[in-house]
Amino acid sequence: MPQSPLASPATWTGEKIATSGMTDWLLELSQPELTELSAAVAAARRRSLAVSEIAPANFELPLLGPKLKRIGREVEFGRGFSLIRGLPAVDLSLEELRLAFFGMSTYLGIPLGQSGKNDILGDVRNEAAVLDENTRGYKLGEALAYHNDCVGIVGLLCVRPARSGGVSKIVSATAVHNIVMIERIDLLRALYDEPCYYSWQGDGPVGQLNYYWFRCFSYFEGRLTTRWLPREVMQFHDDMPEIPRMSAQLREALEFTDAVANRDGLAFDMRFQPGDIQYLNDSVIWHSRTAYEDDPDLSRRRHLLRVWLNPYAPRPVAPDLENIHDALGDAAVWPRRRIYPVPVHDTW
Repeated sequence: MPQSPLASPATWTGEKIATSGMTDWLLELSQPELTELSAAVAAARRRSLAVSEIAPANFELPLLGPKLKRIGREVEFGRGFSLIRGLPAVDLSLEELRLAFFGMSTYLGIPLGQSGKNDILGDVRNEAAVLDENTRGYKLGEALAYHNDCVGIVGLLCVRPARSGGVSKIVSATAVHNIVMIERIDLLRALYDEPCYYSWQGDGPVGQLNYYWFRCFSYFEGRLTTRWLPREVMQFHDDMPEIPRMSAQLREALEFTDAVANRDGLAFDMRFQPGDIQYLNDSVIWHSRTAYEDDPDLSRRRHLLRVWLNPYAPRPVAPDLENIHDALGDAAVWPRRRIYPVPVHDTW
C-alpha cells in the first residue's frame, strides 16, 4: 500500500472536468475519417471477414488509426477514459456498426472473451420480456452500482439509447482510494489485505468452482489496480457456505468506500448518443448506470455493443491480486477464456 495519496492524471473529479471546459477526452470524427472507416468496413465485408479475424493489418485506418493509438495511451496512462462521437449509427446497419467498432477497438488492444461463451463482441440489451435469475445485470433496466469488469479496457458503442434514463456514470477509483486513505486508512488497509469472494453466477468455466476471489486494491510497481463490484454481491453469500466469511472490518470498508464513490461531485456523467463510443481503463475507472425505461418493442430497445480488451502495453499486476485465472482446487480445471489471435502491432 502506498504511504501517501496518489497523484496521477487518473485522479480527477467529475465536477472539475465538467467545470473546467476541457474536452480533450472527446474525439469528434471528421468526414475524411468517416470516409476511410466506411472503406475499411466495406473491404472487410467484401472479404467476408468474421469479426474475430479483423485486426489493424486488414482494417487499415491511415488517418484515424494514429488517433486511436493515442486514445489507447491516454486510457492506459492518462485520465483513463475517452469518448468518440460522430459515427452515424442511424445510417449504418448493425453488421456495419459491429465491424466498425471492433476494427477501431483493435487499435487499442487485443480483444478477449467476455463470458464462458468466449463472445468477443457482446450485445448489451434486454432481449426478453422475462429474464431468468442468472441473467447478468447489465442486460436489465435497473440502475447499476459502481463496478469494473476485471479486464484492461472496456469499450461500449451506443447503437440506440433507452427511451429515457440509462446515463453512464464513471468515477476515478484513484480519487476514491485517496479519500479513503485520508479519512479511514485503517479501512483502506483491509481493502488491500483481505480478499473478497464472488460467485460466478452460473457463468463460470466448466470444471471450475462456483466462486473466485480478488483484492479490491493493489499497488504494484508504482501503479494502482482496483477490482470492485457492488458491495452487496461481495458481502452476502449466505447460500454458499463454502465461501469464507468476510471480517467485520472488511464489511465496514466496503460500505464506507461505496459511500465515498457516490459522493456528490466525484462522478462524471455521459449521456450516450447513437454512435458514441466510450473506452474506459478498467483498472482505475469504476462505472455505473442510472435506471432506464426501455421500449416494449425489441427493435427499439436500448442496445450497446461491448468489447473487452487487453492493452498492448498491459499494466503490471501483483501475482496475488486475484485468482480468476487460476484453478481454485486440485480437481478444478481452468480453460482460460480464449484471447483471440489479433496480431500485435507497434501501437505504443
